[in-house]
Amino acid sequence: MTNRLLSKHKVYYRYEKDIWGLITKKRKENKARQLFHLIILERVDLQRRSRYKSMFYRVDIVKPRRKTKPKTKYFYKLAAKQELSLFYGKIKAYQFKKICLQALRSSTDTMKTIFGLFERRIDAILFRMGIGYSIFHIRQIIAHGMVYVNDKPLKSPNYILTNYDLLTIDPKWRDVFFNLLHKRLTNEHIFLPIPIYLEVNYKTLSAMFIFNPRASLVTYPIKIDVKNALSLYFK
Repeated sequence: MTNRLLSKHKVYYRYEKDIWGLITKKRKENKARQLFHLIILERVDLQRRSRYKSMFYRVDIVKPRRKTKPKTKYFYKLAAKQELSLFYGKIKAYQFKKICLQALRSSTDTMKTIFGLFERRIDAILFRMGIGYSIFHIRQIIAHGMVYVNDKPLKSPNYILTNYDLLTIDPKWRDVFFNLLHKRLTNEHIFLPIPIYLEVNYKTLSAMFIFNPRASLVTYPIKIDVKNALSLYFK
């Protein structure tokens, strides 16, 4: 396992959110206990600081506490955009902007087109199917040529499917991914529900994109303000 696969854990600590919905029940319980322990420490800290009002630093930590500035509208827009790009595998800024501009040029509904362009990506479809440990693991699978589109191998996770394109796994590797799915189910991993705009067959490990979804049909493990995220590029 490479360090690339472990980058999801850095995201958990940085954003304190389960962006991909991959944390098991046991790990969530442990995390809740850790948060409870931190809350108790904060309360003790407040009691200590109330005795020494002249001190502006924390008693239990040597480093001084930084003064927090009020959060602006741009902060919330940027945070929503980062969460959305992280869910789809840390999409780069220029790729995110390209998708938004492509949706603006289309004659159909802009929001519908944007969700379609995000959800039509190969890595996003395989992640919705539950194949792979994470979105980064899925990208490695694609880069190694294990994924076929209309019986042709593709190595780019940024490839966007059209309606009724058939996405399949290499038959040589199907048993490996079946075992991986079984292992994840036995370890109580949480899977995202299969959306209605995807036709999935787990016997052959294949999927087909049917239509562009509305905003209400696209679900995420956490609450992401998509309109706020997209407002960075257009009103």
